[in-house]
Amino acid sequence: MGTKRENIRDESLRILNEPDYMKAIIGKNIMPFGDGTASAKIHEAIIKYFNDLERSNET
Repeated sequence: MGTKRENIRDESLRILNEPDYMKAIIGKNIMPFGDGTASAKIHEAIIKYFNDLERSNET
């Protein structure tokens, strides 16, 4: 799908308007909008950043 607005819009509309297409995607375990783990990855990156920052200030 990529990052182009038109592609995202078109794919989103197709998923919303074509139930069979959505079922086919789900059946293939294809997640067109990511794997659902972005917030956990961001959380871990923030924790690591501040832990590293704290350690660098201790030296």
